[in-house]
Amino acid sequence: MNTINVAKAKDTKTSLLAFIILISLLLVFYSYTLAVAQDRQPRIAISAETFDFGKVPQGKKLTHRFKVKNIGKGELVIEKAVPS
Repeated sequence: MNTINVAKAKDTKTSLLAFIILISLLLVFYSYTLAVAQDRQPRIAISAETFDFGKVPQGKKLTHRFKVKNIGKGELVIEKAVPS
């Protein structure tokens, strides 16, 4: 092997190592960014997901309150709630 090929081989190994380090750092940064973004999401807590009124005479007006709380750090927006 002559000196030019040895120098090219060292440059190639150095470039490959630098590339691997760069990709590793980018993956660590990306993972951290995802973790931080998930921490800022809203999280809903509902006292009960369903409520059974049992047998109800036709025409009777019924009400029930569900307690809804945002236990996350982001803004919780409820756009639509419908009875089933």
